[in-house]
Amino acid sequence: MKQFRVIAFIVLTMCIFAGCTKGSITLKSDKITAELGVIISHEITDYVVASKPEELEKCELFLSDVDIYEVGIYEAKVVYAGQDYPFTIEVKDTVAPKAILAKEEFELEIGEYLDIYDVYSKIEEISEYVVYFSYGDIEVENEGLIFEEAGEFDIVSYIEDESGNKIEFTFKIIVLELSVPTFEGLTELNWNINEDKPDFLEGVTAYDTKDGDLTSAIEVDDSDIDEAYNDEYRIYYYVEDSEGNVGEAYRIINISGNKEDIDYVEVIDETIPVISGMTEINITVGEAMPSMETLMAGVTAIDGKDGNITSKMYIDTGEVDVTTGGEYYIYYFVLDNDFNEGYAERLVIVTDPSEEADMYEEEIE
Repeated sequence: MKQFRVIAFIVLTMCIFAGCTKGSITLKSDKITAELGVIISHEITDYVVASKPEELEKCELFLSDVDIYEVGIYEAKVVYAGQDYPFTIEVKDTVAPKAILAKEEFELEIGEYLDIYDVYSKIEEISEYVVYFSYGDIEVENEGLIFEEAGEFDIVSYIEDESGNKIEFTFKIIVLELSVPTFEGLTELNWNINEDKPDFLEGVTAYDTKDGDLTSAIEVDDSDIDEAYNDEYRIYYYVEDSEGNVGEAYRIINISGNKEDIDYVEVIDETIPVISGMTEINITVGEAMPSMETLMAGVTAIDGKDGNITSKMYIDTGEVDVTTGGEYYIYYFVLDNDFNEGYAERLVIVTDPSEEADMYEEEIE
């Protein structure tokens, strides 16, 4: 940040050398020093001595190459009667930065960051500058301060510009243990629901070692309470300080005034559904299996709790081989609403006529 410092006249280093005289005017100096950021004079009389006043009016001053905001040596000249009278202007920075310390003692918590511009309420310097902090063996450049342990620290700080000019300050930092807001007044409550609901914030306060009284910022969570039942419940309290530390606590509230709760006994259904109405099925080899509709005809499934659940029944006919004579089984299954499974078997007899004819001939013989 650059700020201009303006004075009425240029700071001149008067150093008149032999041989500066040319014609009827004389340069006051061929080497002039100016302060960084200070407006230099454009009055010809600050640069030239003339034997006659009217000669000054004929002089032209050329300072366009001079940058008062950049340290360096610049060429300038006076032109009179067609002749150049050159000289140099050296822009120097000899003034230290100006600053105002915000205070001489700061109080922080562990892990809290102290910015440079919280330390200094004002810094004035036209050129670039660096801010240093040091304590013990630690030095920080162009950064704020942060501490990981509690204690008191004496800080030396200085601000230095590009030309090496600097100003120094000392101050103290007290680092406190991390604080969490605390509550007071969280006594046990009793509430008969036939009376007005109590104010859960009445008598409750919150305090933080850094921020002080935080009572107005308290938040209450009473979602744990079920007013329909007599019981002991918790009310939760929360508050957050300026550093984001959250204090949390709870209080007990006893609910009364409801009619006595009726003990609820859960009835567990373990009854197995009963499948009935299945008669023996006879099929001749080569005939098709009866349709599902036929297999379901007359068959029912009854559950002691859910009643008639025949519509939920399913059948497994995978064992039956209608190409080979023999005895097979069809399996019936059903599940009630409590996932109790009913199970039954149905006999299927597949008759092979050729086998019966052979048996008949054997009997005749």
